[in-house]
Amino acid sequence: MAVDNANDINKLEYRDKDYSVSVSGVAGLSIRVYPNGKKEYYLRYAHPHITGKRPRMMLGKVEDINLYEVKYKAETILNMVANGSDPKAIQQKE
Repeated sequence: MAVDNANDINKLEYRDKDYSVSVSGVAGLSIRVYPNGKKEYYLRYAHPHITGKRPRMMLGKVEDINLYEVKYKAETILNMVANGSDPKAIQQKE
């Protein structure tokens, strides 16, 4: 199952264990659903300098940022990676 719109996000139910559901349209973007009902956007990307490493970056909570904004943010981060920058390292410096 992949998430296409806000209705799909609202239909995601919490379970005994946390799980992830991919978001269609952006490679590596997913929503993680926790047992307490919390939902967060995550992006996995290929590390620009270390082969085989795929860091995961939290982009925000579902309540705080809508699907279209998070897709734009994810695409911006993936462009940074394509240009050789490590967005997670930049975020940690800030």
